[in-house]
Amino acid sequence: MNNIKTHLVFTIIVIVFSLLTLSAPLLQAQVEVIDLRCEYQKDPLGLGTPEPRLFWKLLSETPDQMHTAYQVRAASDPERLRAGAADLWDSGKVLSDRSIHVEYAGKPLQSRDRVWWKVRAWDRAGEPSSWSEPAFFEMGLLERDDWQAEFIKSALEFGEYSYPSPMLRKEFSLDKPIRRARVYATSLGLYELQLNGRKVGEE
Repeated sequence: MNNIKTHLVFTIIVIVFSLLTLSAPLLQAQVEVIDLRCEYQKDPLGLGTPEPRLFWKLLSETPDQMHTAYQVRAASDPERLRAGAADLWDSGKVLSDRSIHVEYAGKPLQSRDRVWWKVRAWDRAGEPSSWSEPAFFEMGLLERDDWQAEFIKSALEFGEYSYPSPMLRKEFSLDKPIRRARVYATSLGLYELQLNGRKVGEE
């Protein structure tokens, strides 16, 4: 009799352990945050708005899945972001199913600032996803005084006459390697910028 009771107890323990093991994956979030964008672009440069809007998508194999909350972290460099040191913004857990037009609400941004950010979301069951892959956005020149260059004017313009679509060129050479360079240009849609005969950007 005792052997039967012992066997029964052991069987119950095995069944409970098996159920817990099988249900463990179900306790994990059923969503994944992907395709981070800022102002509809992937890793954009030269943004002109001080509070850019953030977007992301959810990936899930569960039908009718949704996220019930999100958290955004933003940092001034990828190492800080990776370490969880969000020195620019940590939204905390925000109870919302919103994943578009989420305005940056961290420390005020300055011209030329680059911001690294990532997102995690909570699913319908209230379980958090893992953090997304990091993304970044970079500010352009936000203040009028940041524009120090002179206006470019065609030498062919004189009197009432001007030649259409002038080509303006400037030659320069570099005497050391460069890690990163920026050209800030305005008059969008009225010019095409080229470097060494190749178009710069997609505008």
